[in-house]
Amino acid sequence: MPNIKTSIKAPMSAEYPASLPTEIWLSIIEQIPEVRTLNNLRRVSSRLYAIATPAAFTNLDLPDTVRGLKALREISQTPIVSRAVKTLKLVLVGPRDDHHRYIRGGITSGYKKKPVATMFLGVASHFPALQTLDIRVGRNVGQFVHANPVVGELMLVNATLHTTPPARLRALKLSGLTLFPRFAVWSDATAATLQALTSLELNFGLQTDPEIMVRMLLWDGAFAGPSSIVPLLQPWRRSGQWSLTHLILSASKESPAYHGFQRMHDAVFPNLVSLRIKHMVFRFPDPPILRTEPGALEEFIMRHTTLQALVLDDCMLQTDSGVNPRPYRSWAALCSQFSRALPHLVALSIYRHDFYPRPHDFICRRFPLGYASELGDVFDRSVFCDPAAAARDVEALQALGQEVRSRAERCQASLAEGALQI
Repeated sequence: MPNIKTSIKAPMSAEYPASLPTEIWLSIIEQIPEVRTLNNLRRVSSRLYAIATPAAFTNLDLPDTVRGLKALREISQTPIVSRAVKTLKLVLVGPRDDHHRYIRGGITSGYKKKPVATMFLGVASHFPALQTLDIRVGRNVGQFVHANPVVGELMLVNATLHTTPPARLRALKLSGLTLFPRFAVWSDATAATLQALTSLELNFGLQTDPEIMVRMLLWDGAFAGPSSIVPLLQPWRRSGQWSLTHLILSASKESPAYHGFQRMHDAVFPNLVSLRIKHMVFRFPDPPILRTEPGALEEFIMRHTTLQALVLDDCMLQTDSGVNPRPYRSWAALCSQFSRALPHLVALSIYRHDFYPRPHDFICRRFPLGYASELGDVFDRSVFCDPAAAARDVEALQALGQEVRSRAERCQASLAEGALQI
């Protein structure tokens, strides 16, 4: 039997329809195994059958390689395929080294060379039916775009979302961010796209370099020019225009050197009903505010009085880093704040995980809530385990849980009564 991989004569030969990108055909054919048993060929046949329909392109995952850039170019120029894409994942990591070889960036390299005339600029506009966009930002990718890597990162995100007219996105996920994005700095087209979102997920990557704070302090003024890329803030951007109802915030690992919410003190989403926070630390407030007062993350939650569902997934409160660490603010205080500030809350989940048991964990296992202290250049689970404080935390959590359940039951009863009257 001839080797199928070497039988391709021309990209647009008779056996390959012109309506499908050549890169996609090649990627499927390359999966044909060396041992061509009947079962193996049947599996390949099913793949080829699936790839022959536009529905196969509903979910698209493009790596930041030369091949990924070629696939993006081929698909975006093929209307029958590009119109079928509803979910797009972009990995923007730039040139990098792996264990065996140097990989030249594809999509981000194109952006660096030609910031305007690139397939990467306004990528969402190439897919008319796109509803969900997932962007993974590499740790150092910003430095390939701008001298300040924080500015470069924001420019990359802005370039992706800058579409005219605004994209019809409803869900956006940004992974590996350096800081909480100040949406006011975006271009008008990007701002319009963001304000139409109903679901947003932000993930912050680990940054341990102390210089990151200096770069963050400088980035605010970095968008003054050129105005053709990111114009100055327009007065029509009011918080009431946001459509966002669901928000997820998470961190890979947090460092005391910086935190992604450095600029979130005034962030408000007036229609937010669901908030999930994963693997994040409730930190001390910035001086001169006392450490016993709520920090930025806690204040962010309290501002959203419309919340109906709140999930805190393995979050921790910061303690001092002494020999006997103690918290300045407790979970009992947080639960008390939630009870007063969130009158519409009907769903609540607060829990912690113990993936890596350590010698002191046999004590901490009795306590369902977590605390964290500084350990080198990262936050680590604290050994704080005051039984009296833990008892107060548990009691406050149980009281809040009962209050939320009672409110949910009243809401359900009210809805049932209204349905009967109809």
